[in-house]
Amino acid sequence: MAGSRQTEAGIVGKPSASELEKPTPPPTSASTSGKDGKADGVMTEEEWTASELHPRNWPNRKRWKNALCIAVTGFLSASALTLTSPRAGVEFGETNTQVITLATALYVMGLGLGPFLFAPISELKGRQRAYLISMTVGLIIMRCLAGVFGSSGPDYAYVYAIIYVYLVSLPLLFSKHDPPTGLFSYNWPAGTAGLCYIGLGIGFLSSAATAATMQDRIYRYCSKKYNDDGRPEYRLILTQIGMFIFPLGLLIWGWTANARTHWIAPIIGSAVFSYGLMMTFNSIQNWIVDAFFPYSAAAMAAASFLRSLTGCVLPIFSDNLFINLGYGWGGTLLALVSLPAVPAPLILFLYGKQLRERFKFEP
Repeated sequence: MAGSRQTEAGIVGKPSASELEKPTPPPTSASTSGKDGKADGVMTEEEWTASELHPRNWPNRKRWKNALCIAVTGFLSASALTLTSPRAGVEFGETNTQVITLATALYVMGLGLGPFLFAPISELKGRQRAYLISMTVGLIIMRCLAGVFGSSGPDYAYVYAIIYVYLVSLPLLFSKHDPPTGLFSYNWPAGTAGLCYIGLGIGFLSSAATAATMQDRIYRYCSKKYNDDGRPEYRLILTQIGMFIFPLGLLIWGWTANARTHWIAPIIGSAVFSYGLMMTFNSIQNWIVDAFFPYSAAAMAAASFLRSLTGCVLPIFSDNLFINLGYGWGGTLLALVSLPAVPAPLILFLYGKQLRERFKFEP
């Protein structure tokens, strides 16, 4: 899959993960030309590589500032959901759990719709313009569309859906309910119920640290071992590890809650779960970016819609799942449903190259 990346001067797109060791090439042609015969706003590859606009030539302070802005944007996009979930029913006097969960469902659906708007902007005009538009408009719109502007395979969709099934089920275990749900609860008051997400946060941060330190190292090791320039499938090694870990976390969480142990036990289970789940989720995204270059943003938009569709629908029924089956068997069911997907990363690692060559597309 070869092709040049359209890069607007002054607005720089993020390079594909498969280009880790290569400079991002600028466009080589344009429809208009300046006085010197060169296309307006276009540099040669050598000029672009040496340009101060190239992200790899930025000073460290600028790199960290841009990385922090994007990281905070992603954090706020997710935290906006968890901050309101425990108190939604209390604030609006609503007791129907399906109605309360719609606050989550609509937000997640927005996350799936957003990429269809911002992926083309990102690919044609650069990431910076997409971020500026989304953040400006996102400040003045309501919850569903906030999900749209916060977002920039079936197994992938399932992993994402489990995140939100789990997010809306945590208050069921830790919050105080009136009327009672019939399930055991630690009865934390509304003011502190949000602390039940601490385990998730620890797992997510630990997973991010693991990916940041190991992902590229594994990629380079595999490239050297198999004597090639790198393949998207090398990203799936962490995916496979995560697929083994997160069902284990579900079992720990479900059965320690079912046994009514000290609250730290299910928190530990949620940390194990989120560590494995986020490792799986992030590495799959890296694989999509590599496998569908140079149309990575469009591929991510399609994947985001599929994952958000399942993430929108499944959480509506998550309370009923645990109320009917209990925490132990409810968590076990979610873990068992994931079993068919466990070997998927290994299968793609072994046969992904052949599949991509068989169904290749031309940029």
